[in-house]
Amino acid sequence: MSYMALYRKWRPRDFDEVRGQDAIVRTLRNQIIYQRIGHAYLFCGTRGTGKTSLAKLFAKAVNCENPENGNPCNKCPACQAINESASMDVIEIDADERVVARVVFDLDDFDSAIGELDRRYLAGEAAAHSQPWS
Repeated sequence: MSYMALYRKWRPRDFDEVRGQDAIVRTLRNQIIYQRIGHAYLFCGTRGTGKTSLAKLFAKAVNCENPENGNPCNKCPACQAINESASMDVIEIDADERVVARVVFDLDDFDSAIGELDRRYLAGEAAAHSQPWS
């Protein structure tokens, strides 16, 4: 059995499990219900407030084939793939790592090779970079 970090093991599987973020949960859930998805989202806050968890949950809800009251169903193939970190449509990148610039360029090459797809990237800790990518 492989090691799994606690924050990944206990990450909420739907918006009902999120605590302490009622306003953002209501906003994201309404965007799923009314199909008013923006082109970009910026999740800000101090460490441990749930930015990555909410971003991943929102990406799962956007990709879900059968959302239920704004929540991902967690039953369809898209939800299951995202839960297992095996989805090619939702890719989580820890931007705190110094290799992120190379990863983004590789992903751009990958997208060019396979054509236009509706893809979402989650780049966590991107503010940790003190200078722009070059």
